[in-house]
Amino acid sequence: MAIVVERIEGSTDLIKTYSDKGMMIQQEQTGNVYSEAIDVDYAGYTYVETDIPIETDEESTDSEILDILLGREGESDETEDN
Repeated sequence: MAIVVERIEGSTDLIKTYSDKGMMIQQEQTGNVYSEAIDVDYAGYTYVETDIPIETDEESTDSEILDILLGREGESDETEDN
């Protein structure tokens, strides 16, 4: 199990942190538990992976919410077959 940290596409200072095994992550500074975390890169937060699996029946994923906040709502990576 590993924690993955990657820069958010289209952003200069936002990073996304998540588990590569689909587990919840816990912020070490606060103890709060998340499916994924979006932070400014200079915040210095650190995360550990928990043994709690992420529930997949959420109405909106964190990534969908981030797309809305960044004005990318409605954009799709899918291509149509014509």
